Order: sequence, then C-alpha cells, then structure tokens
Amino acid sequence: DNTKPDSRYRLAVLPILFAGRDARGQTYFALFPLGGRINEFLGRDSVVFLLFPLYARSRVKDLESHNLLWPFISWCRGEDVDRFRVFPFYGRSHNHGRWVKRYIMWPFWSDVRYVYPDATGRGFVLFPLYGHAKVGKDTQTWMVLPPLFRFSRSAGHVERNCPWPFVQYASGHHEKLYLWPVWGRKSRGTVDSWFCLWPIVSGKNVDRGTHLVKRLLVLPFVHHETRTAVGSADG
Repeated sequence: DNTKPDSRYRLAVLPILFAGRDARGQTYFALFPLGGRINEFLGRDSVVFLLFPLYARSRVKDLESHNLLWPFISWCRGEDVDRFRVFPFYGRSHNHGRWVKRYIMWPFWSDVRYVYPDATGRGFVLFPLYGHAKVGKDTQTWMVLPPLFRFSRSAGHVERNCPWPFVQYASGHHEKLYLWPVWGRKSRGTVDSWFCLWPIVSGKNVDRGTHLVKRLLVLPFVHHETRTAVGSADG
C-alpha cells in the first residue's frame, strides 16, 4: 500500500541486491554473494548467508536449516524433523513418528525404517543391484537393477515395472498399462488418461461431479476440449 509508510515492499536487482520490508514489518538487506538477510524468498520465511556458498541459514515456520559449503554439509531441526548430511558420504533424516532414512556413499546404499503408528517396517536399496522394502504385513516392494525392474504389492493392489519406463502395469487402487512410448492408459478415481506415440497424442477424461471434461491434444496442432453437464445431452 503506497499510501502507508510502514507497508510491505521489495527491491531486487537480480541476482546481486535484495532489500525490503516483509509482512511483519521487518526490514532486510542482502548483497549476493557477500552476505545479508532476505525475507519471504523462494518459499522461505528468511534466508541468511555469508560468502555463499560458505554459509547459509534458512527458516520455514519452525524448521531451520544450516548449510556449510552448500550443498555438501547441512543440518536441519524442527518440531518433527531432524536431518544431517555430509554429501555424498553420509546422510540421515528423521521424521518423528513416521520414518528414519539414511544413505551411505549415495547413491550406492540407502535404507529406511518405518515407525508409523499403525505399521512398521524396513527397506533398503543397494544401487544398482537390488532393493527390498516391507511395511506392515501386506505391503512389499522388490527392485532388481533399480529403477528398471520394480514389483510391488499391497492389500488389493499390485504394480509391475519391467523394465521401467517402457512397460508399466498396475491394478487395484488404480489401473495402468503403459507400453511407452507407443501407447498407454491410466485410470485413477475420476480421471482417465491415455497417450499414443508420446508425447504427440494424448487425452484425458475427468468426471468433476457436475460435468464431464474431455481433452484431446495432438502436438503441435490440436488442443480440443468439451464439457458436458451430467445428465445433459448438450456439450
């Protein structure tokens, strides 16, 4: 509001100079890469840096992240989150009440321990050879030469990628059959989509409850859409 001397404003000379006043009335200034503070930037409440990438600190609500020699060394603390990494040698991420994830010499070894209130389990990937994960009694995934071959099953649902992305199949919670890039079809809830000679020809049908939406795309020439009210013969 230009009529109020204490209103929010922003000044930027990309990517060198940043200055302004945020919605809480706090002023900020930064001269990249020497140092400073930038508020309400790139989805962060605040970003503080000094001789970037030597040091940087950012905050989103209660989650505060620190970086040394970004992106190699970092640690993060929050109400439910605890993370630490020395990339690519070791990394650990703990989401309290949900899971603990870890990697050693990424991407060659990674593992996870699930601690959901209603299900526990473990998983690992020895890249590029093999991986396996199990959560609860019904959900399991096997991987061979990941990400090429993947086989998953849970209560009422199965998925197969053999090899990904060329052959993909799913049945249960959603239906899917891809023979990529020649042909494919997928149905999830009220959305049905398909393609032919991807990405040239594709279509989608969406049931929005009050009306049906049908789209057809033929790159780069055709984009056609019809909307039909449910129970109506008129398009």
